[in-house]
Amino acid sequence: MENENIGLGKIEFPSENWLEQARYEYLTEENFFLQEYIDIDNMVNSWNKVRERGLPSGRTYDVSSGTGFYIAPGYILTNQHVVTDCLNISIRGSVDPAAAVLFADDKDIDLALIKTDATPPKIASFRNNDGLSVGSKIFAIGYPLDHGEDGLSSFKDGAITIMNLPIKNSKEIEFTNIIDKGNSGGPLIDTSGNVVGVINAKKHYYHNSKDANSNVNSYKIHGLAIGLSLIDQFLHKYNIGYTSSGSYSFLNNLQIESQAKDYIVNIHCIQNKNT
Repeated sequence: MENENIGLGKIEFPSENWLEQARYEYLTEENFFLQEYIDIDNMVNSWNKVRERGLPSGRTYDVSSGTGFYIAPGYILTNQHVVTDCLNISIRGSVDPAAAVLFADDKDIDLALIKTDATPPKIASFRNNDGLSVGSKIFAIGYPLDHGEDGLSSFKDGAITIMNLPIKNSKEIEFTNIIDKGNSGGPLIDTSGNVVGVINAKKHYYHNSKDANSNVNSYKIHGLAIGLSLIDQFLHKYNIGYTSSGSYSFLNNLQIESQAKDYIVNIHCIQNKNT
């Protein structure tokens, strides 16, 4: 196992002793659901009013939770798998609870745009060139696990382990394991606060001296994010302009988190549990 010290402690990189598992784990949190509501229209909580708007009472609905971020006024970028087969889409975070609708999606590269009338304090800015390399420090912000229910974001730092990794129809950035279910659709951010990718999955590695199915201690997990070139192609396809930045001034963790909180959202997708 190779290690590289980049000021964040020892960062483990895959080597020839590790085998990539064939599956990739999407990161949409799907472990909670709405109980039957008798009188949805009279619910007091504003988030629930938005989230359950127009749903017939007396039924049970699945709720999946993911992350997205504003890339232009009214437009939020996320993963396609976060907003698949939704009866309702609702957002909160950098904006008050609001409704959203699917605007465009591409299953092959797992990207989607949702549209909303809610206006955030800030719009995300993309890095205007690749300029990243193995070992570059990156940040992930989003709504993993319980954060999908409480609406509070999580912010972590890590490092890039592989650049331009070919996966299916995409070239992705692989990075250390700082994400969990619910981070899907969130931004991967550089040390200048610019977005460099859209987080979409985890990749599993198993040590070749162990049985991948018999020893839980034999595997390691890295995160994956869709890179800038595919994001650019997707947004241009639907004529959505976005902001890019050539500023590479170093920001501290608190500054980066504060900026990102002003443009990220928690996305809830409500699906019919009875189908």
